[in-house]
Amino acid sequence: MFEPLPSSASISAALQQRLEEAYHGRSAYQARSRNLREGQPRFCNRLILESSPYLLQHAHNPVDWYPWCDEAFERAAAEQKPVFLSVGYATCHWCHVMEHESFESVEIAAQLNRDFVCVKVDREERPDVDSLYMGAVQVLSGRGGWPMSVWLDPQRRPFFAATYLPPHDGQRGAAFGFVTLLQGLARTYREEPQRVAEAAAQVVEVLRRSSARSQAAAQADPLSLQQLERLAERAVEQAREDYDPVHGGRRGAPKFPSSFPIRMLLRHALRSAELEAFELAGRSLEAMACGGIYDQLGGGFHRYSTDERWRVPHFEKMLYDNALLSVAYLEAIQLGREPRFASDDTSALLETFERVVLDTLDFVRRELALPGGGFASAFDADSEGEEGRYYLWEPEQVDAVLGEAAPAFLRAYVDAKGAAEAGKVLHLRESDELAWRRHAPSRARLLAARALRPPPLRDDKLICAWNAYTISALAKAGVVLERPDLLDLALGTEAALRAKLCVEGLYRRSHAEGRASAQVFLEDQTAVCAALLDVYDATWEPDFLERAIALAAKTEAVFGDREHGSWFLVPEDSELLVREKPEHDGAEPAPSSLAIDNALRLAAYAGDALGEGLDWRGIAERGLRAQLPLLSRYPQTGNEAMVALFRKLMFESEGERQVLVVWSEGAQALAAACRSQLGKRLRPGVSVLGAREEELERLGRLCPWVRGKTSLGAGLTVYVCAQGRCEAPLLLSTAAQLSELEEVLKQKCDC
Repeated sequence: MFEPLPSSASISAALQQRLEEAYHGRSAYQARSRNLREGQPRFCNRLILESSPYLLQHAHNPVDWYPWCDEAFERAAAEQKPVFLSVGYATCHWCHVMEHESFESVEIAAQLNRDFVCVKVDREERPDVDSLYMGAVQVLSGRGGWPMSVWLDPQRRPFFAATYLPPHDGQRGAAFGFVTLLQGLARTYREEPQRVAEAAAQVVEVLRRSSARSQAAAQADPLSLQQLERLAERAVEQAREDYDPVHGGRRGAPKFPSSFPIRMLLRHALRSAELEAFELAGRSLEAMACGGIYDQLGGGFHRYSTDERWRVPHFEKMLYDNALLSVAYLEAIQLGREPRFASDDTSALLETFERVVLDTLDFVRRELALPGGGFASAFDADSEGEEGRYYLWEPEQVDAVLGEAAPAFLRAYVDAKGAAEAGKVLHLRESDELAWRRHAPSRARLLAARALRPPPLRDDKLICAWNAYTISALAKAGVVLERPDLLDLALGTEAALRAKLCVEGLYRRSHAEGRASAQVFLEDQTAVCAALLDVYDATWEPDFLERAIALAAKTEAVFGDREHGSWFLVPEDSELLVREKPEHDGAEPAPSSLAIDNALRLAAYAGDALGEGLDWRGIAERGLRAQLPLLSRYPQTGNEAMVALFRKLMFESEGERQVLVVWSEGAQALAAACRSQLGKRLRPGVSVLGAREEELERLGRLCPWVRGKTSLGAGLTVYVCAQGRCEAPLLLSTAAQLSELEEVLKQKCDC
């Protein structure tokens, strides 16, 4: 039996029995707690009933935690207590610190349980709760971060907020510790209710005004070509100003490996033929590949670099970072194949980029794969109680594993003149694929030795959007790098996502312990729609295009703001105080930006009479107009929107350019070769459709501009259309003739 939670009487005998049964019913379960009795946890709270790995980490705190639920707020109202909301995630280093210092303390837990109703939220499982109350944290404290600590009234209105708090005054430089703060807030809530109510009302008003501004933004006039040009020029100019000419990426530290400004620069380089933009993007990608932010032994990127040289990372490994960065490297490879950017230096760079993509996706496949398909969300930064311990190497440890090969390896991978941490993090001084191959046996031996260390925690929660980004990366890599095994993995992951998460046409947020979460959010729908379009591009199977159109239509119906443009994060029936519109890029793309790009792609695929009866071109236009104030003031906060804007810019300035490839029976291999050739180049302004003869009628139902087009005979029939006019179709019967198609594309589409 578990001990009663200190200063709490909220757990009935029946609930206690459920907690006991849940605990004993978990196979291979390892309780996290320093409060033990005879090797077993002394306490257990409601979080043992949850599936989120982060919530389960806190299931044996002496804190009387609730998950986010109505019951918690109903109890707070009945007992006239404030709610303490703590938000974090499973691989968050400072979340672990605060848990160890405060939430595992019986004394502090007793104070929490006596004076507050305590709610714990996994930000990855509930991005709506996280986003709304992070806005409150920024309003109240001027900064954000995790763990997020927010105090609410029973109406869910925030009146005080902070991030990490040490337990006692003076610790870690804090004037006031968590204990003092709890005492003061409990007293204020009890003795000055009017002051609390006024503070809560003010915060909610700020949040609602912010939301109202985003809704009013779409009243601007339609975007002209000149506006698009000015926005693009300003974004590129700001990217240049922020660029670190020595180490790549943005100036200063910490350095985050964002893929969005890189992809924006690549599109600018494609459109303008500007070598400098390509070089800026390429140098950033090269510096990241050489740095300690990249796992030189096992592949994959860590969360961010704590220094300006990409050397010393924060050691979390997130699925979304590795998927999104893989796409950036793949697009750099595509653009680097253009004759105008070709050189010996570019060839060497592309070899490095290809290796990084393959090793990164191999890490994802090897270490994040889940039973039944899909991928786990992240690896923790900590192991054995120390951040980065799993990845760090003392020189004597390298000596012990490599023996005579150690000195050469250390010269290549360790900077003895750097900071103490840099001397333990493996990184390359420069990109050199010959040296990389020469040290391959040493890396393999070190990787095998590292595998014997206690590994960091893996968060086994499957997150929909992050898996969708991974599907896009795998599908693109399958075509660009001619790796059918990666394309097969993309197809398998898409099928698993559909089976585990798709309910009534929308995708649930997450899946853990055999069950899907109940919530649906905008970002998951837009990411899956983009993944379906990317898989269609890689396969020309109409099922994927049909599902993408249906999902985009459902997303528009559930999340779209038809009056003002753009999209809400949550459906209309959300219980939150404010329906936010997520338009700022963070570590992930803003889902409204993805929705814009999806709508532009669907408009180009489908033509004038559009799938599901929706005006996708108009939807994209309204979405961009809604983001215009943000993009005008802060173009670097909306880089994913700028990626979409460059696609629209190409459409507006050069006209929509479409290619249809129809193949006859027996020409499947030739069609595959054509699809591969077309996919090797970066062509965001060109939409390519493909169909077997027998599928042409079905494709015409989805994309009316295809109707009336036929196969001319054995082989491939290719229609190239620009600005609404189609050239005479080409009939290609051999792989050698595919070069004719490239020539036509170059002449007619300037691509």
